[in-house]
Amino acid sequence: MILLLTGPDSYRVAERKKQLIEAFRQKYDTAGNNIAVLSGAEAGVDAVIGQTRTAGLFSSHRLIVLDRMSKAKAAPLKQVTEFLGHISLPEEIILLLVEPELTMEKTRERIPAGIQKYLAALKKNTHIQHESYAPFTPRERKVWAKQRLDAYDASITEGAMTRLLAACGEDTWMLAHELDKLAARAAPEQITEEHVEEMTVGQLDVNIFALTDARGAGKGTRALRLLEEHFLSGEAP
Repeated sequence: MILLLTGPDSYRVAERKKQLIEAFRQKYDTAGNNIAVLSGAEAGVDAVIGQTRTAGLFSSHRLIVLDRMSKAKAAPLKQVTEFLGHISLPEEIILLLVEPELTMEKTRERIPAGIQKYLAALKKNTHIQHESYAPFTPRERKVWAKQRLDAYDASITEGAMTRLLAACGEDTWMLAHELDKLAARAAPEQITEEHVEEMTVGQLDVNIFALTDARGAGKGTRALRLLEEHFLSGEAP
């Protein structure tokens, strides 16, 4: 079994990776003896092939996590690309490919030829299951934030939510961190705008720079999303 996780929302990719490793550990390998984590920047094709062919210890199931293979140098990336382009694995061998900064969608960003071939090989291999984590829409981000607060049995006013989302922009890492802080700080009270102003590191100026960059790069959809967040924040145009 081969599973590919791609971004560009690196926070949710990281969360999904952690979730899958924990699920494997609980179901097959509480001691973690059959979990191997390889760094793409350091792992060569021999290490990758070797891990997929290594028998499990006290279990037939193994989990191999290959993290950011796209960061490898040209030669090992080419070799692993050729290997992954046609490989299929039995169900008890799970190869988890983690690429938080990459996307299978078309992009205007210039991607090195080696990485383009790597992505094309992964896309062509029908044995690979793909999960993509695109940036939230404003509505999705709000729903996600409320769900995270629900896990803490915490609540937030509408005004506080609006200011928090505007301050964090598209940065899911920052939003998760701020939600965790606010839930702990306000408990057992409801999170208010005062809590947000007191504890949240504002990113409004950063968002304006991001808006300018997005507009200049021809990314109209992203620019409109950032503009909407700026107006929702209550800041002057």
